[in-house]
Amino acid sequence: GRRNTRTGERAGTRPRHELGERPLRFNWQTPIHLSRHNQDIFYIGANRLYRSLNRGEGLVAISDDLTKGGMPGDVPYGTLTTIDESPLRFGLLYVGSDDGYIHVSRDGGHSWTRISDQLPQDLWVSRVEASAHKEGRVYATLNGYRWDNFAPHVYVSENYGATWQPIMANLPDEAVNVIVEDPDVASLLYVGTDHGLYVSADRGESYQTLSDDLPAVAVHDLKIQQRAGDLVVGTHGRSIYRLGLAELRKVVTEGLSDAPFVFAPAKVTWTDRWGTRSAAWRDYAEPSATFVFFAHEAGAAVVEITDGEGRTMARREMMADRGLNYYDYDLAVDVALLPTGRAARGFERPDASDNGVTYLPQGEYTLSVSVGGSEADAKLVLEPFRSSR
Repeated sequence: GRRNTRTGERAGTRPRHELGERPLRFNWQTPIHLSRHNQDIFYIGANRLYRSLNRGEGLVAISDDLTKGGMPGDVPYGTLTTIDESPLRFGLLYVGSDDGYIHVSRDGGHSWTRISDQLPQDLWVSRVEASAHKEGRVYATLNGYRWDNFAPHVYVSENYGATWQPIMANLPDEAVNVIVEDPDVASLLYVGTDHGLYVSADRGESYQTLSDDLPAVAVHDLKIQQRAGDLVVGTHGRSIYRLGLAELRKVVTEGLSDAPFVFAPAKVTWTDRWGTRSAAWRDYAEPSATFVFFAHEAGAAVVEITDGEGRTMARREMMADRGLNYYDYDLAVDVALLPTGRAARGFERPDASDNGVTYLPQGEYTLSVSVGGSEADAKLVLEPFRSSR
């Protein structure tokens, strides 16, 4: 369906078979695709591929049956499962089916070539992904769990699917549902399986898990929101997760030194309402700032917040993982660390808020992380905010 968010107008779209033809077969997850080159152009797959040049109206078949022909059963079989169009070239189209076929058209659907004969046969084509970095490059994932085949099947072609190379590397025996190439960093690939999410920084030569805060669930879809730089993860449990990619991209493209590296957190808007509540039955307003640091080895880490005069305002200890670490800092002051006596001359001691917590005053601070005897720092900025009391 289509909805005009300004007018509320709604319209449905569904391809129909011609009189005298056999009825179309639709997968229960019918694939659709909006052209990156013109968002009025809409593709939808049955057992044939259909295209509309006007947002889903006037659908026209641009292929014959691109499956093995179907078979009787409780649900339609012999259906298209995935569609993609190259972001580098209009009309370079790829489609995959639930019975193992992958086809390519390099002329907008006028002619089609089957390119899956070298791949394992009869498996569910869970995704085809046209590269954003090289026109002839295309990725494909196959899913075999319906045939008790739980091996990962991930492949890449550099010549429009004429030949394929396996790139499943060290992925565990988990059925693969989706692959996405990073549009900004060609070497970064993201793979969703029936048990989680994985990332490769070397185009499939090796993989690492992206498992922190993500339950061991089936990842069925991945999209990269380019404007925000986020990876959006859709799971079989109908949950959606978001992962910012800025830090991961920096690690991969710049190759950080052996010392830890701290990424500057986003600026925080300070308010004197921290630690207060607007009514007795409401929760206290509690701030938080997430910062990210990279460690080349796992071990004990010390996080310190110091003010412009070098005074320690807070200290935290944690165990760092090898790689990227995410830490949520509550912006609270460790009162026991504040200077006293002569050392406190010229220092305005912050007051505790209604919830008994003392928070950092507005201003600029240095956030430092020490891991394995090395230290790195970044700036933490609490922007001024006019008091609302």
